[in-house]
Amino acid sequence: LSRFLTTCCDKASQKVLPMLRPILEKWLSSPTKIKEKEGASHDTMRLLVQGRAAISILSAFTWDDVLSYNSADNDLDDKLDQLLLNSILSLCEVSGNFWSRGTYFDDTESQQLYLTKLLGPVVVLLRYHKGMLKQFLDAVAKKVADQSISENVVEIYMKAILMILKSKDPLLMTSMIQRSDSLQKVLLSVAKSIETVLPHLGGKLQHHVKTICSSNQ
Repeated sequence: LSRFLTTCCDKASQKVLPMLRPILEKWLSSPTKIKEKEGASHDTMRLLVQGRAAISILSAFTWDDVLSYNSADNDLDDKLDQLLLNSILSLCEVSGNFWSRGTYFDDTESQQLYLTKLLGPVVVLLRYHKGMLKQFLDAVAKKVADQSISENVVEIYMKAILMILKSKDPLLMTSMIQRSDSLQKVLLSVAKSIETVLPHLGGKLQHHVKTICSSNQ
């Protein structure tokens, strides 16, 4: 579907994306409607799929613009940008809550496969949409510092951040971080907060972040 939408005409992000916006807004709000203690019911899975689908479609338009015009022409307005960020955060937190029940993704390989599929489109959006990576990291830092999320969700965020830093084109991501003092500051803050909750796993993130930041000095 995403491939068809981005190849059906020239400048698809300008011609097709506006027509899709109403349904994308509806789908992006889906994960935030999942109740905290709700199990993997049919409705829960439907909401998860809708949120992931909307993120994938927006990611496809972004990647198409990058390949065609070497820039992300479909920069989002504040409303859609916030909906997208909230949806990404909700997908991570719902996944973490599933893990805490002990019946989903019991082994590391399953967790990694799930995260790869979940976060593949997210990495593209965080990399190419101006300011979105910092917004995501700021939100995660606040949630961890406030202790408003479970350890499973903190672990999801930690693995998500590591996956983002080690994404398909890590040199681009690393160089973007090294050029931004504000990104380095919030990354170090997130890593430190996570380390207080998950010392061993958080320590790995802290080491990786410090390596990126120190290589710029």
